[in-house]
Amino acid sequence: MYASPGITLSSTSWRRPHSPLHHNIRVPTMQETFDAWITPIMIGGLMLFMCFIIRDLARTSRAGRFGTLMLFVVLGAGMLGYIFKVAIGWWLQQQGIQTS
Repeated sequence: MYASPGITLSSTSWRRPHSPLHHNIRVPTMQETFDAWITPIMIGGLMLFMCFIIRDLARTSRAGRFGTLMLFVVLGAGMLGYIFKVAIGWWLQQQGIQTS
């Protein structure tokens, strides 16, 4: 790779300057910010798609009202568990309790 004589391309030359007043503050990277935003959006989309699949399964099998309800209860229990996990984690974080 071509570089000018006065320019170094080492990883230390591209670091952000540190401010002595804010040395304990960590700035999230672009990838961490993207992951924090896109993960809930994609999981929500997956859950909606799974609801469509359950509805289509109930329709094609002619399950009726009770059968459709049972399909959503049984097959949707995993999604409901994930929603509870996220909600409880958020609540614990708001209370100041450290989670792993």
